[in-house]
Amino acid sequence: MKSNNQILIITGWRNTGKTTFCQFLVEAARERSLQVSGVISPGVFEAYQKVHIELEDLKSGERRLLAEKGHDLQSEFNTPQWVFNKENLQWGNEIFADSVPTDVLIVDELGPIELEQNKGWVNGIQAVDSAAYQLCVLVIRPELLQIARQRWPQAQMITLQSVNLVPSLSAEIIREYLPEK
Repeated sequence: MKSNNQILIITGWRNTGKTTFCQFLVEAARERSLQVSGVISPGVFEAYQKVHIELEDLKSGERRLLAEKGHDLQSEFNTPQWVFNKENLQWGNEIFADSVPTDVLIVDELGPIELEQNKGWVNGIQAVDSAAYQLCVLVIRPELLQIARQRWPQAQMITLQSVNLVPSLSAEIIREYLPEK
């Protein structure tokens, strides 16, 4: 395995497989008996349209609704496309408060709420900053990469172009960062 405290920033435009990539890495880490913590945020699709985002605690497997498609001017936690559930956003923040130390930390994803507004998963940012892991996989949208690269200049970056390439690319990353003992 590469040296401790590696950060991989996974980026790509919408629907290029960022969460799928994280799911492949989680499975590989668990197969190697590594402790995995953090969250993934899989989309829920109806008629090929993402309508919800779920939040999964990687330690317990529990899932909750994170966001719904839409815009609510009354909500302090929204983006142009999504209205975030305040209680479940806080639940995610609590998950991150208890996520390190670990072997593999997954942060899917830090977005404008965290990186531009300093709200939301601030404990996720602190977990990444703690370096109390062997490998951190951090999902960041392309439009926020400059902020992330300034904060974590040592991070390696992987840009996903298509969900179809995720299996082969994740296999390559698994061999490099999570080799079998």
